[in-house]
Amino acid sequence: MPTDDQVAWLREFLSSPGPGREILHLQRNRTLFRQGDEVARIYFVLHGQIRVNATRDGKTALHEVRGRLSWLAEDALAGRAIHRHTAIATMDSDVVAFSRATFQKLLADHAALNDMFVIGMASHLDMMHEALDEHRFGAADKRLARAFLNMFIGKDVEEQEVKISPTKLGELIGNSRQTVHRIINAFLDMGLLTKPGEEIYHLRKKKLEQFLASDAIELDRAKAKRNA
Repeated sequence: MPTDDQVAWLREFLSSPGPGREILHLQRNRTLFRQGDEVARIYFVLHGQIRVNATRDGKTALHEVRGRLSWLAEDALAGRAIHRHTAIATMDSDVVAFSRATFQKLLADHAALNDMFVIGMASHLDMMHEALDEHRFGAADKRLARAFLNMFIGKDVEEQEVKISPTKLGELIGNSRQTVHRIINAFLDMGLLTKPGEEIYHLRKKKLEQFLASDAIELDRAKAKRNA
């Protein structure tokens, strides 16, 4: 993730107006861009959280969630002309929009911005590799724990509340709503999270990290306890 000094530099850089950049203040549920739109901008999330959806054959699924200090539409630099996903703010968010036409020159002219972009790309690539490994080799409980842990990206907190439905979580990890419900019940017994309201989960980062570093024994015990 970008360092505090880099983020401070970016805020100072953005404090003075300049061509090819602006700060967008998005309200919750505001669409940033839609699948099929032309890629005209590259985005950096200063604050908030963005849900990225994919639609195919009339069905929409949650692809990923991007948090604070994440980049979006960065594949424009690889030549992509059309957005492959739809991005929607899940909370009030501040997003920097850089013009695609001038972004490469900005990177060349400002080493700090270039470093932030490279770090962001490396972090996202690492996260995607982990997600692929979990999908290929991991059990559903590990994938769900990873999805919850990814919601902490860009947030300097140890615990947080998120509102998301079991159906959306199932889309994110490739499992049914019923499977997600069973795993969440086990997570509740293990103390990885609590459920203060309908489709609201209070996540505990350290507990999720410990679970991902462990084997499946503790989850099996929690399932057995609930089924007893």
